[in-house]
Amino acid sequence: MRCTILAIGSRGDVQPLVALGVGLREAGVHVRLATHRDFEGLVVRHGLEFFPLAGHATQFFSGPGGNAFRERLRRPEEFKRFFNNYLAPFYRSFLEGSWAACQNADVVIGIAWGVASLAERLGVPTFVSTVTVGLHLPTCMFPNPFQNPPRLQLGWLSNWLSWRGANAAGTIGLPLLNRSEEHTS
Repeated sequence: MRCTILAIGSRGDVQPLVALGVGLREAGVHVRLATHRDFEGLVVRHGLEFFPLAGHATQFFSGPGGNAFRERLRRPEEFKRFFNNYLAPFYRSFLEGSWAACQNADVVIGIAWGVASLAERLGVPTFVSTVTVGLHLPTCMFPNPFQNPPRLQLGWLSNWLSWRGANAAGTIGLPLLNRSEEHTS
């Protein structure tokens, strides 16, 4: 079996997926881990096949871009402008690289938006694996950590409502994802 793991984000996002890849490799699965070049050494040191994806996570998340990303997640309209003006070229490259990384995979594991759509186009199973809750996977178990705490504490209802802004942010990249699907189908 061949598995591609798509891991983007900070070291805290990528390292647990490297550990998952090691476990899968020890179970006899061939693992290709697609991530930023920042983590090439980490992936290779653990005996996994490395596939480079666009972007430099360390530079982004520790710099002004990462700060702007975190601040704008709280305000969907600002996040949409930020995405269109700054993140869209990266996301386009990420989708192209992800498509290439997943060729010949029997299963895809990932944390990013679009992973399920990509795997569906390839006709393979997909699993979403995150160390934090995904913005595109709302829950009523706790409030969205990227939003301001709700003023009214109504238990599960307040938690669920706190994800409404994140849902809007989670759909921002869909036009690029849809165009990507047209070009790779």
